Formats: sequence, structure tokens, C-alpha cells
Amino acid sequence: MDTYRGHRVIHHPGVSAGFSSSITRFVDDKLTVIVLANGSRQVVDQLARRIAGLYVPTLASPTVGIPDPDATTSEILHQGLLGMISGKPDLNLFTPAMQRFLMSDNELSEWLASFGSLRSFVYAGSEPGGRDRSLLYRITLGDSAFTFSFTLTEQGKIAHAFFW
Repeated sequence: MDTYRGHRVIHHPGVSAGFSSSITRFVDDKLTVIVLANGSRQVVDQLARRIAGLYVPTLASPTVGIPDPDATTSEILHQGLLGMISGKPDLNLFTPAMQRFLMSDNELSEWLASFGSLRSFVYAGSEPGGRDRSLLYRITLGDSAFTFSFTLTEQGKIAHAFFW
């Protein structure tokens, strides 16, 4: 469960050898998008959200080119992402739960790196939340463009990182 652009969303992505899938339900909008793909390198969450944006305009992908209100935080998040890609994150940037996730036996860094090097990291907006805040960035890994969302605690620690 999460929020996306202020909308409640329940989603579950899946990847196995040769296949990717995503079911994304925008609860309040009564919209569900299911994407199935032949290929494990596909980021189908991104496609599901783009499709949703066609039906509910407020779900459309954020635009690039808006001023970054906090360049210092953006630079910290940029470094956090670089660490995630390299498999050597600065754990001080993350909450204990994210630290455990990043240090667990997962293939996140290998998978992110498979797209290519980080070519751009541009502020694209924020999402409303409770005490935590979510900041959105348009990034380019190799030749692939994504929207990346970081949820920050009141203490400025990265509690969640999600991309589509």
C-alpha cells in the first residue's frame, strides 16, 4: 500500500526469468491496471502508472523543469540512489528498515545497474503525506527514463524508495 500523487494505491509487481507483471489498484479512483510483459527487464509499474494517467489526469507523470526547492536534500537523495545502484549505500542516509532491506540478499543494485549508469536526476515535485514527505525525481539510467519517489522521515532519513 502506498500513495501516488496523493491517491491511495495498492500495488504488487513481480519479476521472474523472462517475465514481468504488475497489478496496480488506485483505490479511490476505482481504477485497476494490470500489465503483463515478456521480459524481466521491463519496469511495468511505470507503464501501469502511465496508463492510469490517461484515465485519471491527476495521476499523469510529473513534469520536469520545476524549480527544486531544496537542492541540499536532492543531492543527498542523489547520493543515496548512486549508493543503491553501486551496492554500496551510505547506510546513514536510510532508516533501519531500509538499511536491512539494502543489506539483505536482494538483487536491487544489480538490477538497477543493468539499465546503465545514472545519466540524469531531476526534481519533479512532491507528494502529500502525513509526517513523512515524498519527493519525486525524473531519472535516466542508461537509455531508460523513470520516475523515482523517495519517502523521507521527519529526521530526513530515506524510509522508502520506489520507481516506475
